[in-house]
Amino acid sequence: MFKKAERKQVRARIALVGPPGAGKTYTALRTLKHMGCTKIAVIDTERGSASKYAGDPELPPFDVCELETFSPTNYVKAIKAAGEAGYDGLIIDSASHAWNGDGGILDTVSKSGKNGFEGWAKVKPLEHEWVDAVLTFPGHLVATYRTKNEYSETENDKGKKSRQKVGLAPITREGMEYEFDIVGYLDDQNVLHIDKTRCPALTDQHFRKPGEQFAAIVKTWCEDGAAFDVAACVAVARTCNTMQALKAWADEYRTAVNAQPPAVKAQIVAARTEAVARIEAAAAEEQAKNGLQSTEAA
Repeated sequence: MFKKAERKQVRARIALVGPPGAGKTYTALRTLKHMGCTKIAVIDTERGSASKYAGDPELPPFDVCELETFSPTNYVKAIKAAGEAGYDGLIIDSASHAWNGDGGILDTVSKSGKNGFEGWAKVKPLEHEWVDAVLTFPGHLVATYRTKNEYSETENDKGKKSRQKVGLAPITREGMEYEFDIVGYLDDQNVLHIDKTRCPALTDQHFRKPGEQFAAIVKTWCEDGAAFDVAACVAVARTCNTMQALKAWADEYRTAVNAQPPAVKAQIVAARTEAVARIEAAAAEEQAKNGLQSTEAA
């Protein structure tokens, strides 16, 4: 059931949070450029604003998919299409619209015409699918989030309550930031303040006009570990002699396989298809043999 933990190579999952004009899109493009991405896609929910950066000599070339409505399902379709098309870098600009945009989660709940519990029950599976698509995209991914003012309620010694502004929070469901490896807040001076990270080298760091230095740290962290062993994965599939064994193999490798590029996925899917055919053929042969023995015995 348990096995020794092993550090493996990963794809970056970065959330950039900030107000309008903080440079979220620009920073996302620079980051993927300096991380070595060669084929970058942008899911644009900002009415074509990303395309205004096309041709900037400081930025890489990129393709866009402009969403007009913001159901999580539309995001999922675009993310999966980017993965299947072989993009090694993806920017979701902005992910906030999946929460509060036209067709987003809050809008869907509001228009459900049912009570709150039923409305949320309807959208929860969509939200889970959206999060899963983000986590399993087979390349580096940067999502940008708009900000809202965050307040806390305090009570003085006379029992009088008051609200105080305590900072900025991303416009998304509470806790969404924990799905990302790195969360940074960009201020209006284009300074990136690292708020949450699984990369120790980024803890409490600040980057003015983040670019090459920030990207280099993230890239080093992502590549510090064992690469996915395709040959070993395929070899294990070829040793499976029962459907139960094949299911155990699939359960063990599913997360890693989902994060692989399309060509690698296809190779592993082919190995599984071969294993299924081999197991079914063996079962059919065994069934026919038992049937023959029964006939002879009669």
